[in-house]
Amino acid sequence: MAGKASATPATYSPSPATRKGKPTIYKDGDRDWVRPDGRGFQQCRPAFFRTGAVNAASGSAYAEIGNTQVIVS
Repeated sequence: MAGKASATPATYSPSPATRKGKPTIYKDGDRDWVRPDGRGFQQCRPAFFRTGAVNAASGSAYAEIGNTQVIVS
């Protein structure tokens, strides 16, 4: 059954006027510093992902994130 024209919508979206912003966890001067491994403030570690890492498993994956290596099967 279709809703009546005067019915309220089924989804909710907050008004931009009532939305509160999140406080920043860093200061503007923090964006210039470099991490010990050479990455900038907002740069992620290099990542590599591959599926099908183990032939004997019905599903497997290999992931490298920075110096961490993981095989899941």
